Amino acid sequence: AMHRNNKLISTKQISAFGNENWWLVDESNSGFAVDLGREVSDWVEDGKLVGYTSQDDRDTFCVAEIKSVRKQADGSYRAGLELIANNPIAQLISRVEKDRKFEAVSGYFVDDYDGNPTRFRTFEALLTKHDVHSANSKMSLVMPRSEHKRGGEYRITIDGEDKVVLAGRLLNKQRDWVRVEVLM
Repeated sequence: AMHRNNKLISTKQISAFGNENWWLVDESNSGFAVDLGREVSDWVEDGKLVGYTSQDDRDTFCVAEIKSVRKQADGSYRAGLELIANNPIAQLISRVEKDRKFEAVSGYFVDDYDGNPTRFRTFEALLTKHDVHSANSKMSLVMPRSEHKRGGEYRITIDGEDKVVLAGRLLNKQRDWVRVEVLM
């Protein structure tokens, strides 16, 4: 806890992001389980993404999805997580929005053309490999669900070059985020 204006405030109330240490209790090819202790932070729930490093390898940053949180017989909590990415690339990407005519009233169309045929809507996303265990894997994007458009075009930077890619097959879908295959 921290002191602020002579009142005790827990660090959970100050930070928008969790910063916790969990004990690894089980590991497999696709994921792992951690001991959360007897109290679980409010943000820890199914579908949330977790970024982490291990004490053994601080240079590898990983992202996992919380798949389950369960109370154990001894009163402690355990979470099961699925590995989604090793060393993802965090970047600003843009959804390419082309101006189009739209039907304002049945039979009447409005041309919303403003002289700029393409606009970009920028947001944060993670560029990852589709299969974390394969060196030759296709790329995927983890993005806010509100920014996903099936078959949408996105401008991303790969190896220092701006490229426009298509959002392909949906790989994961949660309340706040989606992961889609990147089609070049």
